[in-house]
Amino acid sequence: MRRRLHSILALLFLHSALRGQETVALEERLEGLRLARQHCVTCHLFPDPSALDLKTWHDEVLPRMKYRLGFTSPELEKSTNIQILREHRRIPLKPVMTEAQWMTLSRFYFAEAPAAPRPQVDHEPITVGGTPFDVRLPILRLTNQSVCAVAIRPGSREIWIGQDHPGILLRLGSDGALLESFPLSSPPARIRFKDAQAWVAGMGVLTPNDQSSGALFRVAAGASPSSILSGLRRPVDFLDADFDGDGASEFVVAEFGNNIGRLSLHHPGISKPSELSGLPGTVALEAADHDGDGRLDFAALVSQETESLLLFQNDGKGGFRRSSLLQKPPQHGHSHFESADFDGDGRREFLVCNGDNGEFNSPLKPYHGVRIYRRAEAGMEEKWFYPLNGAYSAHAADYDGDGDLDVAAISYFPDYAANPRESFVYFENLGGWRFRPSTIKECIAGRWMVMASGDLDGDGDEDLVLGSYIRGPTTVPEFLMRTWDSSRIPLLILRNRTR
Repeated sequence: MRRRLHSILALLFLHSALRGQETVALEERLEGLRLARQHCVTCHLFPDPSALDLKTWHDEVLPRMKYRLGFTSPELEKSTNIQILREHRRIPLKPVMTEAQWMTLSRFYFAEAPAAPRPQVDHEPITVGGTPFDVRLPILRLTNQSVCAVAIRPGSREIWIGQDHPGILLRLGSDGALLESFPLSSPPARIRFKDAQAWVAGMGVLTPNDQSSGALFRVAAGASPSSILSGLRRPVDFLDADFDGDGASEFVVAEFGNNIGRLSLHHPGISKPSELSGLPGTVALEAADHDGDGRLDFAALVSQETESLLLFQNDGKGGFRRSSLLQKPPQHGHSHFESADFDGDGRREFLVCNGDNGEFNSPLKPYHGVRIYRRAEAGMEEKWFYPLNGAYSAHAADYDGDGDLDVAAISYFPDYAANPRESFVYFENLGGWRFRPSTIKECIAGRWMVMASGDLDGDGDEDLVLGSYIRGPTTVPEFLMRTWDSSRIPLLILRNRTR
């Protein structure tokens, strides 16, 4: 009933704005814009009304933003999220504006938002065929495909996957046959390898939450997993490196959380970690020497309301200097990044995906996709963009063996109705920041949440493994779900045939 009333009001506001009340409508819109620029930017960049359609602003975004500005109700007071946000000072204890001002701000968005979602910009279509991969189905079959982590172990011809429902780690051969299983009671989010062992970030609970039930595990073949760090708030990535040069490794852990989270630095022998950032939503980490001073830095991609790529430069004294390389509005939906030298100038560019579309019922977004950014004097310069609904991960490598870097990308929220080929795309580098998109005919054999790149068969070229998590937060066509349930395929193996 409340949603229906809000819908009626939204349409009345929009009709009134378009009816010819030019002076009043203009003044009210300007006041709504002023309020939005004053209050919305306290948490994130200004969200332009054109970024979302009217229905999404009305039904989903503005109701969620209202309580973030201190408004409440008897129903909201029962929410644990509200209590957590207040406890950690993420929302004000009292409204920062009057109810009348809130309505003025809302009417601004109702009047300025497009009636329908904007379409993608024109781009080259995805063709079937033309990739350097042969598709192999794994021997392993799972009745509930919920692969939430995948990695290729270097030099071993092994695939390691993390499975939700239940939380378990599986060691597979290069043909996808099960070799060993390790129960973790926590869905793995990231698998990295060191000294013939797997190091695994276990989220505790995969779905959005603020529980401190996550852990970092160490796993060796033939042995039971051991917990290295515990009490983590939904960790999704980590780095294990000697940042301070003392001969012992430190851990940088991305505790995504939900309403609250942090980026933490754990020193060996010290129980209390240092907080590098108190922001929730860090989705990916990568260590590299970004400033050329011989010391190891790292970059972090942060989603949620922050939507930023952050650089932590090693100061050589055991600390880091934090700077922001880029920031986007809160609806951007960052999901993955990595760095690589695409133009051969000795400096790394950033390959970035934004396509998270599962937080609430929301239409496709034209600004979702895969981008390459290059650092320039004036900031980050976008060198390439391909619109890709639901872009979730991408890897850069010379997949076709011609001496330049190509890109492989997956989508977890593709347009299944109009363009299911978005599920997996191979971008062949043509030079001059041009890439040709193509896919495999098996691109919708699963719903790809994760992807790994590496030499799986030992022939010197890069192969791919795609991991499928079929029951996500949005609906898919019924025939696809039936197909996935009957096939029980948890992953695809893409063998590179270049060599």
